[in-house]
Amino acid sequence: MSVLVEKVEVWEGQVGDTPGTLSDALASLSASGANLEFTVARRDTKAPGNSIVFVGPLRGAKQSAAAGKIGFRKSKTIHAVRVESRDRHGFAAEVTGAARGAGVNIGEFFGTVQKNGVAGYFWLESKADAAKVAKAVQAVK
Repeated sequence: MSVLVEKVEVWEGQVGDTPGTLSDALASLSASGANLEFTVARRDTKAPGNSIVFVGPLRGAKQSAAAGKIGFRKSKTIHAVRVESRDRHGFAAEVTGAARGAGVNIGEFFGTVQKNGVAGYFWLESKADAAKVAKAVQAVK
């Protein structure tokens, strides 16, 4: 299996830093039919008492409307590329090395092993960087 590459829109929003607020936000998205591939939540250091949440992907008007209703919006500062392959030793080093070869500085990278392989997400600062990474990673075998 070669590396599969897909650009993914990241949605972001703020929830209270209290028990249940993240669960409530995710339940609203789930009720709209969203099948999230990733959720990243952390305390918002710029807004004490709140957490910032990143999710994706959302597809279609119903999911977008549900996100808007809970105060989430498409990120204007994170441009994501999802990479997927069979699980193998050194995968993260290979794909991040491809980004380096393309001259792109990675904003964030996270990955996980799944039942059928491995998936990773690059979070980049521009659409141009996302396009460069997508092209470079396609060459990884």
